[in-house]
Amino acid sequence: MAEWTQAEFERLLDAPNESDEQIHALIPARSVGAIGVVRSGVCSFHRGLNVSMLSQVMLSTLRLRSGRTTCPKCGVTF
Repeated sequence: MAEWTQAEFERLLDAPNESDEQIHALIPARSVGAIGVVRSGVCSFHRGLNVSMLSQVMLSTLRLRSGRTTCPKCGVTF
Protein backbone atom coordinates (compact mmCIF):
# COMPACT_ATOMS: atom_id res chain seq x y z
CA MET A 1 0.00 0.00 0.00
CA ALA A 2 1.22 3.48 -0.81
CA GLU A 3 2.32 5.99 1.81
CA TRP A 4 -0.41 8.07 3.36
CA THR A 5 -0.82 11.44 1.72
CA GLN A 6 -0.72 14.61 3.75
CA ALA A 7 -4.39 15.20 2.89
CA GLU A 8 -5.35 11.76 4.24
CA PHE A 9 -3.38 12.31 7.42
CA GLU A 10 -4.85 15.77 7.98
CA ARG A 11 -8.34 14.32 7.43
CA LEU A 12 -7.59 11.81 10.20
CA LEU A 13 -6.25 14.54 12.50
CA ASP A 14 -9.27 16.76 11.87
CA ALA A 15 -11.65 14.09 13.21
CA PRO A 16 -10.27 13.09 16.63
CA ASN A 17 -13.69 12.22 18.03
CA GLU A 18 -14.68 9.89 15.18
CA SER A 19 -14.22 6.12 15.44
CA ASP A 20 -11.73 4.25 13.27
CA GLU A 21 -14.70 2.97 11.26
CA GLN A 22 -16.00 6.52 10.71
CA ILE A 23 -12.53 7.64 9.58
CA HIS A 24 -12.46 4.68 7.18
CA ALA A 25 -15.65 6.04 5.60
CA LEU A 26 -13.81 9.35 5.04
CA ILE A 27 -10.60 7.66 3.84
CA PRO A 28 -11.75 4.38 2.24
CA ALA A 29 -8.30 3.64 0.80
CA ARG A 30 -7.06 2.99 4.38
CA SER A 31 -8.14 -0.02 6.40
CA VAL A 32 -9.67 0.32 9.84
CA GLY A 33 -6.58 -1.40 11.23
CA ALA A 34 -4.18 1.00 9.51
CA ILE A 35 -6.19 3.94 10.82
CA GLY A 36 -5.91 2.56 14.35
CA VAL A 37 -2.15 2.14 14.02
CA VAL A 38 -1.68 5.71 12.80
CA ARG A 39 -3.91 7.07 15.55
CA SER A 40 -1.85 5.17 18.12
CA GLY A 41 1.24 6.71 16.56
CA VAL A 42 -0.23 10.18 17.04
CA CYS A 43 -0.71 9.41 20.74
CA SER A 44 2.84 8.07 20.97
CA PHE A 45 4.13 11.25 19.31
CA HIS A 46 2.77 13.61 21.94
CA ARG A 47 3.82 11.25 24.74
CA GLY A 48 7.39 11.08 23.44
CA LEU A 49 7.25 7.35 22.70
CA ASN A 50 8.13 5.22 19.67
CA VAL A 51 6.76 6.79 16.48
CA SER A 52 8.30 4.39 13.97
CA MET A 53 4.83 3.77 12.51
CA LEU A 54 4.58 7.41 11.37
CA SER A 55 6.09 8.67 8.13
CA GLN A 56 8.24 11.77 7.86
CA VAL A 57 5.28 13.60 6.30
CA MET A 58 3.15 12.71 9.31
CA LEU A 59 5.82 13.77 11.79
CA SER A 60 6.34 17.09 9.98
CA THR A 61 2.60 17.71 9.94
CA LEU A 62 2.33 17.06 13.68
CA ARG A 63 5.22 19.44 14.39
CA LEU A 64 3.63 22.17 12.27
CA ARG A 65 0.29 21.75 14.03
CA SER A 66 1.85 22.09 17.47
CA GLY A 67 -0.79 23.20 19.97
CA ARG A 68 -3.62 22.61 17.49
CA THR A 69 -3.97 18.83 17.47
CA THR A 70 -6.20 16.72 19.69
CA CYS A 71 -5.10 13.15 20.31
CA PRO A 72 -7.71 10.70 18.98
CA LYS A 73 -6.77 8.16 21.68
CA CYS A 74 -6.60 10.18 24.92
CA GLY A 75 -8.10 13.57 24.02
CA VAL A 76 -5.08 15.69 24.99
CA THR A 77 -4.50 18.78 22.87
CA PHE A 78 -0.85 19.16 21.94
